[in-house]
Amino acid sequence: MNTKGKPEIRVCRDCDTPLIFTFLWAYNEYYCINCGVPTEFLGNKYMVLTRELKAKKTVVEKFWKGLRKSMLPNGRYQMTGCKKCGPEDHNHHETPLEKEKSRIAYQMLESLKGCFDEVPNENS
Repeated sequence: MNTKGKPEIRVCRDCDTPLIFTFLWAYNEYYCINCGVPTEFLGNKYMVLTRELKAKKTVVEKFWKGLRKSMLPNGRYQMTGCKKCGPEDHNHHETPLEKEKSRIAYQMLESLKGCFDEVPNENS
C-alpha cells in the first residue's frame, strides 16, 4: 500500500508490465513477460493498481500458469511427487519428455516478448 492507502502492484522497471513471481531462475525471483527480464526480489518498482494493470496482471498470470507447469528450472531442485528426488536433484534424472516440454515452453515464453508493446496510432 502506498501512503494514500491505494493498493500497489510490482511492475517491471523498464516497461511497467506486472511482474510474475517465480523460482525458475536462481537469484531472479521475478520475471517480466513483456521484456523478458528476470529481476531480483529487491529493487523493483511499484505502481498504484489501475484497471489496466489489473487486466494485464490477469493475462500475465494466465500465460505464466500455462507455461510454468512444463518449464524445468535451472540449478538444483527437487520435483514434488518424483520417487527419485530426495537422494539426488531432479535435474540428474529429467526424462526426455520433460526436457522437450520444457524446451517448447521456454520458446513460447520467448515469443511473448513485446506482447504489451504499444500499437502505433495510425494518426501519429
